[in-house]
Amino acid sequence: GVTSLCKGLVNHRSNVVPVYDITELAGAKPQHWERKRLLILDTKEKAVGILLYDLPAQIGVDDPLQANEIIDVPEIFHRHASGGYWSNGTIWLNLNRESFFTELNTLCLRVA
Repeated sequence: GVTSLCKGLVNHRSNVVPVYDITELAGAKPQHWERKRLLILDTKEKAVGILLYDLPAQIGVDDPLQANEIIDVPEIFHRHASGGYWSNGTIWLNLNRESFFTELNTLCLRVA
């Protein structure tokens, strides 16, 4: 009874945590998952999981962006971004996690 954005649920420290693959939101094709990795953000009832295809890496900030300078990103990201950065040709966004995942939860429950 959920859309393809929600990949499942995991038990994390006795809390049921929804798992998302946000590459679908970004318009990218899901990648092959060579080694399963899951990043759990937040705790207790606010916890969410996202699939990781690579290990997180530290980035250098090349060029800070204000929210009104962010272009060419899907609207769902733009609605929750307060700014971002250019780094090695990639935009990294400062997202309000709580509002982003609240909207994502709502989108997952919309069954086509």
